[in-house]
Amino acid sequence: MSRVQVPCHIKGAVALQVGDVRTVQGRPGVLVIDVTFPTAGPFELQEITFKNYYTAFLSIRVRQLGSPNHSPNKWITCLRDYCLMPNPHNEEGAQEYVSLYKHQMLCNLEKVLELRLILRQPSPLWLNFTLEELQFFQHGPQVGDFFLMEDQNYQIRSIMFVLGIVLDYKLNSLKEQ
Repeated sequence: MSRVQVPCHIKGAVALQVGDVRTVQGRPGVLVIDVTFPTAGPFELQEITFKNYYTAFLSIRVRQLGSPNHSPNKWITCLRDYCLMPNPHNEEGAQEYVSLYKHQMLCNLEKVLELRLILRQPSPLWLNFTLEELQFFQHGPQVGDFFLMEDQNYQIRSIMFVLGIVLDYKLNSLKEQ
C-alpha cells in the first residue's frame, strides 16, 4: 500500500495558560498546534508521524468537510489523551518516533480540512515540550486503481514514463551485447 505525504501548514504552538504567567505554578501544561492543508483540499488521512519531545499526552481534534451529521465548523475529537510518556516525570518515551494510524482514531478521517493537536505535559520537570517532524499521509494511487483515475493526462504521462524506462532498459541491454 503506497502512501503520499500531504502538504500542510503547521502553525506555531499556542500555550493555554492557567494561573500567573510570572511564576512556575503558572507555567503552561497544555499546548495547541493547528494544522491546515491549504493545497490538499479535503482528503482521507491514513497516518500521522512525528518525533515526540517531552509531550506526555496527545489529543487530536479534526474539522471535516460538512456532512449530514456534522457542520464544517465543528471540531470532532478523534484521539483522546493518547499516552506518549508512560510516566510524565520520567524520560521514557520523551523522544520517541511515533506513528498513528487511522484505525487508532475514534472517528472517521475522511474529508479532513484541519487538525488541532492538543499536547499535555503535567510534570513541572519539563519546561519545554512539543512534537517535531510532523508529517501527514494519505493513500497513494494503487495499481488496481490506475485505470479508474479521472485525470487522463496523468495516466498518459505515467504510461509514457514506464515505456521510457522499458525502452531505456532495452537500449542498454543492446549496447552491452
